[in-house]
Amino acid sequence: MLLCAYGAVAADFKMNEYKDTNCQVASYTHSRASIFCGDIDGTTHSLYINPSSKSKVQFWSGPGCGGTFLYERAVSKAGECVKINGDEHSMGFA
Repeated sequence: MLLCAYGAVAADFKMNEYKDTNCQVASYTHSRASIFCGDIDGTTHSLYINPSSKSKVQFWSGPGCGGTFLYERAVSKAGECVKINGDEHSMGFA
């Protein structure tokens, strides 16, 4: 039973922040077992997003998925690297 619970964590929603534009120079990692909103550091230029069972993410101008809604984009359920514009301060799974 414990092994099953541990295995479920591997499919968590995940957002890794990178200082470059092609997900090579890591800076931060966010991971949660449930849908979450992650703040994006000002030095981040790309994100590796693993949406688990979701297929879209939303970007916001403020922390905590607050402020102005900027845009929504589809992401591969297998995970993918996403270059960001620089005005995104948080991202949530839609």
